[in-house]
This record gives sequence, structure tokens and C-alpha cells, in this order.
Amino acid sequence: MKNAPSFDMKQFYHLLDGVVDEYGVYLFMGFIFLSPLLIAWLLRWARKHPGANRPVGTFPHGHPPPRDPYKDPMEFNEENYKTWL
Repeated sequence: MKNAPSFDMKQFYHLLDGVVDEYGVYLFMGFIFLSPLLIAWLLRWARKHPGANRPVGTFPHGHPPPRDPYKDPMEFNEENYKTWL
């Protein structure tokens, strides 16, 4: 199967290389200038839509196991002290 002549990846990468070579500094300055505006727009959007489902990372589902609030998480004794040395 022959690749379509209208979508040759070599030509596309050559064009992209030329654009970055010629206008790379201006593109960089434009991205630097526009990034605070994009961040402000995202923060404003998040403030307007507080109930939106925005996964940030992978977190365990469910509740943690119950703890005894009166029990010290690690009681000091000689065995525990030796394991930390």
C-alpha cells in the first residue's frame, strides 16, 4: 500500500523544521507570553465549575481503615528504638 502523496511525513517534518528554525525565538516568546494567560483562564474556569470532574492523579478509592484515636501510632519501646538505629 502506497502512502498518500498529499500527506508525506518527511515533507511535514521538513516544513516544521523550517518553521522552528526561522521563527523559533518568536514562537518561544509567544508561548512564554501566552502561558500566564492560559493558566489564569484555567484557574478561572476551575473556579466557575467547582463540581467538574477533574482527575489530577491516581488515588486509592474507598475509605482508610479505622484507627484508634487514643492509641499512639508507634509506642516507644526498646525494640522500636533499635530498629531505627
